[in-house]
Amino acid sequence: MKTLLYERVRSEIEQRIEQRLYEAGEKLPTEAELCKEFNVSRITIRKAMKMLYESGIIIGVRGSGNFVREHHSQMYKYRLDSFAEENISSDYKNKVINFTLIPAPKEIAQLLKIGNDEYVHHAKRIRFKDGKPIQLEECWMPKSLFPDLSVATLEGSKYHYIENIKGYEIEKDDQTLVPILPSKDICKELNISRHKPILKISSVGYLTDGNPFEVSRVYFNTHGYNVTIVATR
Repeated sequence: MKTLLYERVRSEIEQRIEQRLYEAGEKLPTEAELCKEFNVSRITIRKAMKMLYESGIIIGVRGSGNFVREHHSQMYKYRLDSFAEENISSDYKNKVINFTLIPAPKEIAQLLKIGNDEYVHHAKRIRFKDGKPIQLEECWMPKSLFPDLSVATLEGSKYHYIENIKGYEIEKDDQTLVPILPSKDICKELNISRHKPILKISSVGYLTDGNPFEVSRVYFNTHGYNVTIVATR
């Protein structure tokens, strides 16, 4: 049976990745460059890229191109369990790098379903596993729900505080995932290259009464870690 052109291109690129001619996290040649190299049309290249993407071999970053997916042993699982609960047996810690009380920005107020004149805790913290930074988290939580939220709380288990100290019951977390190229600040905090994509998860957490309790943006250092998403509790 005759092999289709896009299958031949896919197979060749996959072999190069397996042979580490294209390293994990490395950007692949552009469509134009691949068209010229393989002497095929853009449609053929796009079909080949689609097959590689669906196989989990590459990831696409809008406006930046295609990158070889990082394949490493799973080191972290993101779910509605807190970071402290999930890594109870690991050498882990949370480091709060910013904690302020501010009037809710318009977008945050809308997501939390509160007035623009209401205050929210705005926090940033870096999460470490075995001494290495694996996450940068930015979150906004209503003062009305958490008047006594503190740096000490955020350096421990946030979910323990919400459920066991405050007595709230968490129902779900609506999440949006997108690969991005990190900013200079994110690169500095996570000690990563600006030229390799990372995973950004934007989420809104809800209590069982339907009220949002948190808006968060989490940036995952996927350079050496796989991330498994389990959005139930």
